[in-house]
Amino acid sequence: MTTSNATQGQSDKGVETVDELQQFFSIDEIKQLAKDRTAVSHSAALSLSRPLSEKFQLNGDFRMTTISGTKASGGVAASEGTGFDYFYSMDLTGNSLLTEGDIYVLGLRYNDTKASNTSSININARYPVSKALRVNPRFRLDYRDNENGSKRYAYRPSIRITHRLIKGLQLELEAGGEWEFQERTSEAIAATASNNDEFDQTKGYFVIVGYRYNF
Repeated sequence: MTTSNATQGQSDKGVETVDELQQFFSIDEIKQLAKDRTAVSHSAALSLSRPLSEKFQLNGDFRMTTISGTKASGGVAASEGTGFDYFYSMDLTGNSLLTEGDIYVLGLRYNDTKASNTSSININARYPVSKALRVNPRFRLDYRDNENGSKRYAYRPSIRITHRLIKGLQLELEAGGEWEFQERTSEAIAATASNNDEFDQTKGYFVIVGYRYNF
């Protein structure tokens, strides 16, 4: 917590710094405003790992967080706390299944939050084509059920290629895309006479080329 937290919500007064805020409040009042603007976060986590065989391992994680609300003061409205948010994940990892040194990960995620519930599937593989060349394909699928009743789907395929040029220096290439489908509310559909589609669709692509030098 810092006194600069007191400036939150004071933009209507043209305030950006604590010094400027002293035109309207005393130091003691500013300290109280800072306390009122500062939320408190609590979290707890539990992780478990169990080898299933020489080549397979199962990992699980559970995390719980909560953020408190803030008080109304200094012309700034109160904010509501998040309540408890819960995050669950489980990964099944296999190694050296097709060739020595390869790795495959199947991951499941579920986030239970106040704003939405999100389920995810992740598939990640790393395959050594040779001692110098590795290929890392990945795929992620998300399904989110929002508090307002709308739904969102997204899938993100990508591939990463790493080539070691000399000791300590490697070239990296990564390419992928993202396709997202956001369900439109009935109000949004009614307000747009020219677009009666049930989903808004967005897509994007990326290519990253770089090098890494370890010394």
